[in-house]
Formats: sequence, structure tokens, C-alpha cells
Amino acid sequence: MTLLPRNQIILYKSPLILFLVLISVQLMPWSYHTSGVLQQTYIWADYIFGYGAFLPEYSNWEMNKENLYYINQFQSFLNTPKAYVEYASGFEFQRALYALLTRGLWFLGPIYSGIILNALSWALACFATVYVAASFSTQKSTQFIAALLVAAGPGFLYSVGEISPHVIGYATGFWVLGLIVYYRLWLPEATWLQHLYTYAVIGLLQLCYNSPWLSLPTLFSTTLIWMYQNKHTSLKDLLSLCLCLFLAIAPSLVFMILSGFIAKAPGVITFVFSMIHSGRFEDLVKQYLYIAGDSFISYGPVIVLFSLIGFFIALRKRFIPLLFLTFFGFSQFALTSLFLLPVSGRGYVTFGVVAPFMMLSLYALAQTIVALKQGKIITISALILYIAYNNAPLAGFPLVGKGFAWGYFGALKQGQYQTYEVTHFD
Repeated sequence: MTLLPRNQIILYKSPLILFLVLISVQLMPWSYHTSGVLQQTYIWADYIFGYGAFLPEYSNWEMNKENLYYINQFQSFLNTPKAYVEYASGFEFQRALYALLTRGLWFLGPIYSGIILNALSWALACFATVYVAASFSTQKSTQFIAALLVAAGPGFLYSVGEISPHVIGYATGFWVLGLIVYYRLWLPEATWLQHLYTYAVIGLLQLCYNSPWLSLPTLFSTTLIWMYQNKHTSLKDLLSLCLCLFLAIAPSLVFMILSGFIAKAPGVITFVFSMIHSGRFEDLVKQYLYIAGDSFISYGPVIVLFSLIGFFIALRKRFIPLLFLTFFGFSQFALTSLFLLPVSGRGYVTFGVVAPFMMLSLYALAQTIVALKQGKIITISALILYIAYNNAPLAGFPLVGKGFAWGYFGALKQGQYQTYEVTHFD
């Protein structure tokens, strides 16, 4: 695979139609009356329900208690009396852009407008992935694989029914990667304006969710490579780079200051040193490996296997763009796992860093078709397994559910079973 000139990029209609159909077919069972995450808390008896809400006005619709913040925000943007953007822990205040976007579908109400926004975000992530595939290959099969991998991605399936920006959290990595490839930000012909725009997108998305910063190391390194190739070392260039970083981190920086998060950040360092000082280094390593392993395995066997195969193929063929993406993908994954040590693991490690693993799997599956005599059969079988595995919980087989249920509710295992009946919205 090599990067194609823009005038040689061909986007076939059939892969685009395929992911739209697949999203539409999966949307109803994964979002009707509850989200995929909540469905799994019933199946896995060792995970409590967490904090839930039943909404009689929506046929006893069940949702996470935290989703009520976005409904309240949705109403506040419609000037509903007594509704307001609640500060709460700080996270809900930061993510208010999600509710502002759902306001555009006000006539559908807060739940259906949220689900439609989630589906549109999911579809845009599919399109970005297909575009990246088309930029490196003229094969229609490569675009088909790209469409299927994202359209049946477990993170999207489990979150599409939530009235929250979690889907946007998963989609961000694909969007940013799509922009990097579209503008070819690592090549000399890119401009500062294109870099500034991409950093601004990351900053804007942080008003929806706080995971876009996970894509920042890849983008920042791309900018450094571009600056090195063009010998951009003047004071003006350095100031431009600082402006890029400011645009990307400003929303999160404001949030950290307002919520006191900066004071809490050293907790990771304190936790690690206390474990080492008390002679529990082995337990620390085990906990770290558990967090990283559990999050990685939650992607499913196809992604785990073929992302590893894709890495070794890219290494052997010296496919530098993918190796570059892989390095930062694994680095971000490792650092996020470290950051989550004090809370014993949360599924947020999968936000923002899933795109590199998807790209590795896409590369491996596309190469399988070309390199092996039975490559088509192997690839088609792997994709069927991938779709079936990720949708298995709908049939009562929670193969992938445990990893994602842990991600959202693991921290609540010692909590009390609580439900709230919300009969009306103020």
C-alpha cells in the first residue's frame, strides 16, 4: 500500500451504502429502551446495575443516571423553565456541546435526538475510515473491510443507545485520522492553516467529550515531522506550533482549573509510589496488565489477532505511516492504562485509541486477500465472526459484554443497587 495522489482516490458507493445499512440494522436492537452497556449488566451477575433511571414517559426507558444531565442540558438550550446546565462534577459542564447539538432535533425530544446524533457520529467515523482506506488502496475490498470494521465496532454498538457523548469519544480517533490523511499533514505541501484547523477540531470536540486529547500525540508528532521536512524553525513557526497546542488543549485546561482536576492528577504518581514503597510492586504490575489486557481483549478476537498480524506485516514491509500510527496508538494505550491504575480500570482506555488497532486489522485483512490463496475465504470468515461476536449479546451470548460492562461499572462494584423513576422533566 502506498499513498495515492488525490486525483486517483476513488470512493466506491457500495462500501458507503454498506455501512449505512449495517448501522441502520443494528441501531434499533442496540438502542431501543436501553443501551448496550446496561443490557450487559443484567447478563453478567457480578456487575451491579449501577445508577439507573426509568422514564415512564418513554415506555419505561432505562438509562444511566448520568445521562439525565444531558437531558437537562438539552432542555436548558430550549429555554425550558427550571432547566439549566448543571455543573455537577465538572465533566457534565464541560460536555454541554453534545446537548447543544441535539437541540437541532428538538422536535424528536432528548432521547431520540441523542440517538440520531450518535448514529450520525458513528456514520461519519465509518466514512473517515473508508476515506483513509481509499487513500492507500484502489481495491474496493479494502473499503468494504474498512466499512465493516467500524460499522460493527463494539464501542459504537454499546454506546449508541446512551444519551451521552460516548459515541463521539470513540469516533474522535477516526475523525482526526481522516483529517490527517485528507490534508496529508506530514507531507511538505501541507500548510499551517490546515494544521491549525485540525488542532481546533480536537479542541472543539473536547466540548463534547474529554477523550480527543488521546489523538493529540499522533497529530503533534505529524506536525513535528512536517516542520522538520520544511525546516520550519523560525520564531513565527514556534509561535504557530504553540497556538496549535493551545487550540487543542484550551477547553480541557479550563475544565481542569474549574474542577480542581490539576490537584487530583498527582494521585496517579502517589498511588504508584505508595504501592512500590509498601513492597507491592508485583501487585502493581498485575493490576496494570489487567487494565491494559482487559481493555485490549474487549475489542474482540478478530481485532486482537489481526492487529498483531498487521503490525508484523507492516514491520516486515516497512509501511512507515502505519508503523508510525501504531507506535503512538500503543503509547497512548499504555499511558492511559497507567493513568487509570488508582481506579482499578475503566473502559475509557478504549476511547480515542481504538483507531490504530482498527487500521492494523484493516491492513492485515486486506493483505490476507492479496497474499494467500484462500485469502478471500479467511477474510470473509473473519469479518462474519467479527460481526457475529460483537452482536452476540443481543442473542444472550455476552462474549464481548464483560469488558465493556466493566469499563463503565467496574468502579461501582461496591456500591448499592439504586434506581430512580423520572416521571417528568422540569
